[in-house]
Amino acid sequence: MNRFDTASGIKANRLARLGSSRALLLFLNEVLLRPSSAGAILPSSRSLAKRIARMVPAQGAGLVVELGAGTGAVTQALLDHGIQADRLLVVERSASLAEHLASRFPRLRVIHGDAGKLGDFLPPGALIDAVVSGVPLRSLPYAESRAIVQHWRAVLPNGALIVQFTYALYGPLRHLTDGFTQLASEIIWLNFPAARVVALQLSRATSHGAGRKGGRSDGQARGNLAQAGRLPAADERQRLSVDRHGG
Repeated sequence: MNRFDTASGIKANRLARLGSSRALLLFLNEVLLRPSSAGAILPSSRSLAKRIARMVPAQGAGLVVELGAGTGAVTQALLDHGIQADRLLVVERSASLAEHLASRFPRLRVIHGDAGKLGDFLPPGALIDAVVSGVPLRSLPYAESRAIVQHWRAVLPNGALIVQFTYALYGPLRHLTDGFTQLASEIIWLNFPAARVVALQLSRATSHGAGRKGGRSDGQARGNLAQAGRLPAADERQRLSVDRHGG
């Protein structure tokens, strides 16, 4: 390694640290201004982000939608897990964090919008493989979090996989009970505070054709979850645009 390579590496490390510091400041600002919307006092740890990503099938033809992406810890873990950039749709409510995400992940489609308006952002007839939610359902006002989940039930396909993380380590998830089947649950202690990752399947036992088409059967959802550790090569075929939607 020559001195040029060493200097380049040092510069890259410094830029990475500056980017991380800026992201942390943005997150802390959100915590101070909108604590119920932030739902946490620090961004997700690498351990939590990796565990969330491993619950999502790495291969598939449909979209993976991340709601409440924050500073992008889980977003990066999903990409590292093998989710192709053209399958990942990122939604963030905070304008400053959405701008940060768009800058950090220029190949992704980043939407400044509300998780409770998910249907507005999905392409018509879109196939959805999974929804990854960092939406703080427990800290949001009861009526607001209930409305968000009801909207998900209306627009997501029957059998959809939802991966939700929460700081409630035990007991049922807020509003994610009726119409949802729990597939897996794991506590991640290497996070501050400790968090729980729960994989659920949307189940409309008495509904046929409700919501969007392209849902997964119970067996498919469980099979996909079991295979979620496979890592395909990253797909560089398509550079995605950055959308801006009010929300």
